[in-house]
Amino acid sequence: MTGQHVPGAGRTSSGLSMLISNAGKSIKQVIGNVDHDVITPMLERQYQRNLRYSEDPDLIGDVQIMARGAMSLVVKEAEAVRKNEFLRLVLESPVAQEIVGHTGTAELMRDLAGNLNANVDRLVPSREDIEKKQQQQQMMQQQMMMQQQAQEAANLQEDGSQQGGREGNFISPRPNGR
Repeated sequence: MTGQHVPGAGRTSSGLSMLISNAGKSIKQVIGNVDHDVITPMLERQYQRNLRYSEDPDLIGDVQIMARGAMSLVVKEAEAVRKNEFLRLVLESPVAQEIVGHTGTAELMRDLAGNLNANVDRLVPSREDIEKKQQQQQMMQQQMMMQQQAQEAANLQEDGSQQGGREGNFISPRPNGR
């Protein structure tokens, strides 16, 4: 199966995502019909029964039952697609990475990993861990810069010129001119 040419929209990840979402439309329509034709009437009858026979004085008759199982699935799927696209944008663009930063990227990944039914804490480090790691990296960079400056200062002569190198190579003129 690998190495075969896939024609049409299945060649790219976004095209494949569109094909999969179109294939799920009939399932969503069935769920919508169940919501409208089964769940909503059942809940309305239960609500009317509670109004009539319950002794709870807080029940009042100003509620309208609306089952939204199918719509919530559609909204969640669209939200997941937008999150994936935004994460891809952040990971591919250096400017976006600089704006969002490591903590923002980790938060996006943590949110997306929540849908994987896996332990998110094992996959993505916490905000505190990321901040500690960034502080350690900054300290390491400062130490490296200080070491580099000290090394450059050690290579200078008393008059401020660099020691060795081209400036240190003097050619004395020969007395006979040859």
